[in-house]
Amino acid sequence: MNEKQAILEENTRIFDQRVKEMSEQQAYFGIPKIYHEAWIDEKFEEEIIDFLSGETSQLFVNGVVGSGKSYLLWATVREYHRREGNTWGAYDMTTLARKIRASATDFELSEKLIKELTTIKCLFIDDLGAEKTSEWVTQDLQEIIDKRLANGKSLFITSNLELKDIDERYGARIASRLASGECIRLEDKDRRIKND
Repeated sequence: MNEKQAILEENTRIFDQRVKEMSEQQAYFGIPKIYHEAWIDEKFEEEIIDFLSGETSQLFVNGVVGSGKSYLLWATVREYHRREGNTWGAYDMTTLARKIRASATDFELSEKLIKELTTIKCLFIDDLGAEKTSEWVTQDLQEIIDKRLANGKSLFITSNLELKDIDERYGARIASRLASGECIRLEDKDRRIKND
């Protein structure tokens, strides 16, 4: 092998490595590292497939802390991303509430946030109820849910709260809209705690 061939092979190897790294970054775009290998449990396969195919546009998953709600959400995001590309948005409710509160005094910023959250093809909200809520957050959350449902946009929400608790905390309208979609209740067991 001559020097030119060696340089060409080395450049090809470097290029291939960069493409591989970019592909891996793209595959995990926005997905927290701990969920890079998350997979959909066969117990929930039917409900998740219905959601991913658009047969069900809304999915509400609840259960106790550590029951696997976030894991199932991110496993679904991974599969959704594989099928649809980057046409989704995902927020934990604490971060989303902070964004809503920060936009409260800026009408343009508030409108931009609401538009983004209501028009994106699929929205994932993790841990509804973990945030410090306010009337403003509740009002915007209701608008987001209402507009998404009215326009047939997909919505996946997880929470530690039961629907009756959501009714008490956010009002009957939000609880009713969540109940109108597919609901999954995870077992009352914290999977993070090892039982020897």
